[in-house]
Amino acid sequence: VMHVSGLCDEPLDYATSMLQSRKEKVKAKPDCTPSALLDILLEIPQFITRHNETLISELRSQGRIQDGIPDWNFVHIPKTGGDSIVVSSAPLFPVGMGFANAKAPLLGPDQCFWGQLPPNMIMSGQELYRGKTVFCAVRNPYERAISGACHHLQYNAGEIGDTSWLNASQLDSFITMQLETYKSDKKVGACFWIPQVEYTEGPLGCTRIINFAHLEQEYNDLMEEAGYNLKLGRDSSHSCAAKCDYTKDDLDPSTVQLLSDFYSADFEKWGHEFGWTK
Repeated sequence: VMHVSGLCDEPLDYATSMLQSRKEKVKAKPDCTPSALLDILLEIPQFITRHNETLISELRSQGRIQDGIPDWNFVHIPKTGGDSIVVSSAPLFPVGMGFANAKAPLLGPDQCFWGQLPPNMIMSGQELYRGKTVFCAVRNPYERAISGACHHLQYNAGEIGDTSWLNASQLDSFITMQLETYKSDKKVGACFWIPQVEYTEGPLGCTRIINFAHLEQEYNDLMEEAGYNLKLGRDSSHSCAAKCDYTKDDLDPSTVQLLSDFYSADFEKWGHEFGWTK
């Protein structure tokens, strides 16, 4: 069980604490920051002033924002477009959606991002999810694992956006190592490897699911249903995002089988609905 402490009182203090936490955590190119959220905070300072006071006041008058928390909130499953969703909620800043925009500390003592933990793993801070409509995006487990491996390998090497040195064999080795370590340390790799189904478990879990394959359209539709004037634009990704073009067909069959077994619950829950084939 994890505890949240040290909430910041001011948006600028919060942004500064976020930046410092990320700098300490991730090795990146001098002109890159580790997330879309921080790219906007650093490169477009207007992020902090993009908040829509009219929208916030309207939602508060309707009782839909209480104690600084919206009645729809977001849990960020790693490698499912979460930074883009956080950025899209900038008009609500510093209220926002999810831990990253709700003035909660970015990193826990185990170096996992609070907002990327299953809600049932958190004790203090549960008010961000309790009584809310919690939504999340889910992704084909093979794609998500490959994206996570690329992310870690590129950041560890300080080669964000450059995959010329990366090969499938490195992905095989890294994925195998991470999943083996997971057996004794669930939070390995900044909690990137936790099965997605765990984010839906318990009374605080995600109940509204977005298919990552149709992230923009399904998110926009969901926000329209929720009554929030928020849109996920096509330009929400950032230039420093870790990218690679590998697929499960590039992996060794033993790695594919390992992922198939490890994420069997994800495949069982969403495979048929979203067309995920083993």
